[in-house]
Amino acid sequence: MTAPAQAAEMNKAAPDLLQAIAAFKADVLPDLLREFVNTKDPIIRAAAAGLLGEQPLSEENYKALEIAFTNAMVTDKETNDAQLAMLDALYKLDAKRAEKSLLIALVAPDYLVRQKAMQLVKNANAATVSPALKTALENSDKTVEPLFAAYKTKLGQIFYTNADYVRAVSRKSAKAVLTTDKGTFTIEFFPEDAPLTVDNFIKLAKANYFNGLMIHRVVPNFVMQDGDPRGDGNGGPGWQIRCELNMREYERGAVGMALSGKDTGGSQWFVTHSPQPHLDGGYTVFGRVNESDMKVVDNLVRGDKIISVKIVEGISLQKVVKGRK
Repeated sequence: MTAPAQAAEMNKAAPDLLQAIAAFKADVLPDLLREFVNTKDPIIRAAAAGLLGEQPLSEENYKALEIAFTNAMVTDKETNDAQLAMLDALYKLDAKRAEKSLLIALVAPDYLVRQKAMQLVKNANAATVSPALKTALENSDKTVEPLFAAYKTKLGQIFYTNADYVRAVSRKSAKAVLTTDKGTFTIEFFPEDAPLTVDNFIKLAKANYFNGLMIHRVVPNFVMQDGDPRGDGNGGPGWQIRCELNMREYERGAVGMALSGKDTGGSQWFVTHSPQPHLDGGYTVFGRVNESDMKVVDNLVRGDKIISVKIVEGISLQKVVKGRK
């Protein structure tokens, strides 16, 4: 294993390691958390920030978080995990002092960061909300804004153009043929029920995004999950799409978008091994795998790879269907 690969594997383990050290209440924990809250990896920073928010308030802890949050707002262009975790932690440690960071968050380009700040201000004790913060809350844009290139990020912004919407809603049929270590299976999409989600998957597949990705999660009798370039359940494409909740049910073979909260879908998707009615109405269903192909899905385990994904749609799909008759 190369040095970069070893570092990547260590990064995946770091959040769990910090959780374990925190569980033992080790004396070294605050020092470690202040160090890791400034590391390069945003997921490690998010984990460290969450744990710092549970520590006793101290000048060292608060200052480390405040500096890390300010830096994250500038550097994090493809994930907002650290920004959200740090903002939450700052508020937990000292709601009054967190005003400076909340003011920054209320004008963030990422709608989800703005929304987090809005929620924190609205939930705050009236005594901790200054006139300046009240004014900033009133003026903060409560809608998702169109993509502004100067922000150099697609997080929490509308990056679809009118042509993209037309293409998505005009699609009537499409399939994805996935070749894996254990065989091939096909996803039949539901473009009329989840046009933007289907379009997003197809866009990623045509860019070879899924090729070679490891299946990072398999829970027997529940789901098989893929689409994470990090391989630890925290990765994504650098943007988020809105949920498209519909009347489709999570039966066996249903294909859905994985989320970390409302409107946080990106590239991670899953297939249900069995009916999961508790997921209905909470996660976008955008496709299905037929019972025959589910035999391949059932055999996939964590660590298996998606070798390739081929999209078949339009005229090509009609030829495939006709050839099977």
